[in-house]
This record gives sequence, C-alpha cells and structure tokens, in this order.
Amino acid sequence: MRPPSPPFRHDSCLSLLNTDIAFPGSTAATSGQARKSHVLPIYRYKGDKDDTSSKLLDMEVNSKLTVPEFKAELAAKLIAEVKGFEDLPADGSRLRVRKLDYSSAVFMDDQTVQQAFNVMFTGREKLGVSVLSGPEEKTDKDQVPARLLCPARLPERLR
Repeated sequence: MRPPSPPFRHDSCLSLLNTDIAFPGSTAATSGQARKSHVLPIYRYKGDKDDTSSKLLDMEVNSKLTVPEFKAELAAKLIAEVKGFEDLPADGSRLRVRKLDYSSAVFMDDQTVQQAFNVMFTGREKLGVSVLSGPEEKTDKDQVPARLLCPARLPERLR
C-alpha cells in the first residue's frame, strides 16, 4: 500500500515563484547559480506599449537592485550615451520606467526590479522610459498616470 502524499501547501508554491530559475543547459544552470541580470532594450515611451520606434540603448539590468538604484544607473547611462539627456538629474528621480507589455506597469520606487517584473525576469522584456517635469508622483501601483494631450493636437471642437 502506498503511503499518503503530504497535503498541498500553497506557501511552498509561492516560495518557488520568488526564486531565480535556471533552465538546463543555460549558463545559469552550468555556473550553479541563476542569472540575476539581463541586457534589455530601453525605449523612449511615447504612450503606446507597442511603439518601439525610438530605441535609446541596451542596458544590463540587475534584478536585485531597487528601482531608485536602477533609475540612477539608467540616468547615468542616458547622460553618457544618448544625446538630449545632458540636463537629466543623475539620481534618476525624474525618470518613469515601465514594462512595455500588455500591462505597461510603472516601476514603483518601493520595489526591487524583480518585484516590478512580477516574479519572472527572463531577459526578453522591453522597458520604456519617460522624463517627468519633476519627481515621480505615482505613489501607489493602482494609480494610473494621467496622459495629457497637447492642445494643438486636439480637434477644434475640444479646444
């Protein structure tokens, strides 16, 4: 007779989701530890998650960094490598970073990069960046950033 299987534990599944995954044959699996960083493309966010027409750069993104630390690294790279970002504060406080996927989720300053990606960080993600006029005002993940249109682009009846 077969011994009874242990009861299903929900918390054991959650702990699996919060770990790095190494697939057989990958460099992470062969080195004995999962990759904590990937080189991701960074695009200028223009209000549409599918608009990848203005790629700014490729950057190595470490999943263990906090979002403010990542923004500071991104600001330094933008200032050094991309024309037009010379006046950007080096701390990255005026940057808004978001995933370019179905959710277009904005990275919150109280998260790590891993948390901002909602568990999975595979290296196939794309990021969008916007420069704000001041520090990030979005303080809750459920807040929706307002999107303002230039009055010159509005139809005459709406001006």
